[in-house]
Amino acid sequence: MARRTRRRIGFVTMEELRALTPDDRSAFSAFSAAGIEVVPTVWTEPLPEGLDALVLRSTWDYHLRLADFLAWVSAVEARGIPLWNSPDTVRWNVDKAYLLEVEARGVPILPTRHAARGSGVALSALLREAGWEQAVVKPSISGGAFETWRTGAGAEDAARFASQLEAMDCLVQPFAPELVLYQAGADPYREDQLGGLALTFAGLETRDRAVIDGCARRGIAVATTLGGGYARRFEDTVRIHATTSRLALAVARRRVGEA
Repeated sequence: MARRTRRRIGFVTMEELRALTPDDRSAFSAFSAAGIEVVPTVWTEPLPEGLDALVLRSTWDYHLRLADFLAWVSAVEARGIPLWNSPDTVRWNVDKAYLLEVEARGVPILPTRHAARGSGVALSALLREAGWEQAVVKPSISGGAFETWRTGAGAEDAARFASQLEAMDCLVQPFAPELVLYQAGADPYREDQLGGLALTFAGLETRDRAVIDGCARRGIAVATTLGGGYARRFEDTVRIHATTSRLALAVARRRVGEA
């Protein structure tokens, strides 16, 4: 029998993405040039023959069939086919509660509360104890933003949390945006022909400062975009946008100086 010269690596995916994602397909030519054939491998179907290794890519439905998925990982391991990440790592981090273990080892993480299934933990009590006004709820085992939502302390959210907690373990984390996209439009200017509002130059600057300074104080990055502007005098629109830019630059320089 002729010896096979090309290696075969399975990119593991789900049934709905059996042709793989565009990102994965874009790698085909590079792998081929290295003498490697990429084989789309649906984890819920029999493994293709002759695989040298498997790489987990788009198995984004694993949380819906967790027991089956972990059994598949064990079957791959039993056949001696290398799997990346390793089976032990996969089994460890399918449950996001691993974050608490990481934290216990001294690695900073976003503050996280774990609520066990059937524990009856009240959302309002959890938020009050943590000192959070808004938070994000997510299943401890999930993918693709499944049952993940932003919450406050309202009665409707409390009922939703209680219902979800009857079905699954949950993690709750503070709502902590990392980036604000600020559309700093000039339309609210009182001389704008289309805006319909009545802000003065000073009022617009106060608006800009509230957003840009407010984000800076909270350690949130902010990206400003200049939009709109139909003032009767073109110079007024330029002045409004220039003021926004100068303020953003001043705040950025101050933050650099503080760092």
